[in-house]
Amino acid sequence: MKETAVQWLVEKLNQCEPFYSGIVSQEHKQYIDGIIEQALEMEAKQKKLDLTNITRLEVINHASNSHPVGRILTMYKETEDFTVIDAEFQDGRRTLKIFIS
Repeated sequence: MKETAVQWLVEKLNQCEPFYSGIVSQEHKQYIDGIIEQALEMEAKQKKLDLTNITRLEVINHASNSHPVGRILTMYKETEDFTVIDAEFQDGRRTLKIFIS
């Protein structure tokens, strides 16, 4: 299982004890800030999906709702329905947002 940014940060901070509790040195503060920055970068990468090879986007409805059942959207890169596709998780990975342009 992949290590999350938070798990990584906790591990690094635990390695910094005992000075972590009472940081007074500017060098130590910069070190901690660097660790936090790395954790934020890891978190941002985890939210992103690699969609570089995607050439078709389809949305298919199998739910019992007011929308038609089956394929409700198909877009092709080759026919220039989109040129760039990007997606990311939000809201604690409860929402998948797809961005096309």
